[in-house]
Amino acid sequence: MKKIIITAALFSMTFVSIAKNNFFANPKESSGQLVLVSNKVTQSLFSVTLLSINGIEVSHNDSSVWLKPGTYDLSFSTAIDHKYAGGNGINSRRSNTRHDELNRNLNITVEANKVYHIAYNAKDENNKNWSPVIWKEKLRKGN
Repeated sequence: MKKIIITAALFSMTFVSIAKNNFFANPKESSGQLVLVSNKVTQSLFSVTLLSINGIEVSHNDSSVWLKPGTYDLSFSTAIDHKYAGGNGINSRRSNTRHDELNRNLNITVEANKVYHIAYNAKDENNKNWSPVIWKEKLRKGN
C-alpha cells in the first residue's frame, strides 16, 4: 500500500511540475526566442544562464530558449569578467556586495516571432545597478 501511495504522490508531483512548466515552446510553434549568449563583453554585456521562470526553477544551459507568448519573470546567473565591468570593475572588486546580492531578475513580455537578446549589463560603476537587460530585439527571420 505504501508503494502505491508513494507512486501516486510522485506521479502527481510530476504532473503538477509539467503543468507549471508549459511556458516552453518548440521553435516551429508560435513562440519568442531568448538568446542568452552575448559577444559584447567589451561593452560590459555578459552571457546569462536561465535559472527560473515565474519562480519555477528550470534546468537550461543552452544558448537560447523558446517561450510561448506571454509575460514572464525570469531569473538569471552570470559570470562577470571584472576587467570589462563598469569602471574597470574597481567598485565591484572592492565592495562588500556579494554575487548573490546582485539583481538577477528581468520581467519580459514575449511576443511570437520575435528574438530577444538578453545579457547581464555591468556597465555602471556601482554594481548594485547591474542587471539583466534586453540589449537587442528583432523579428525572427522567415516571418
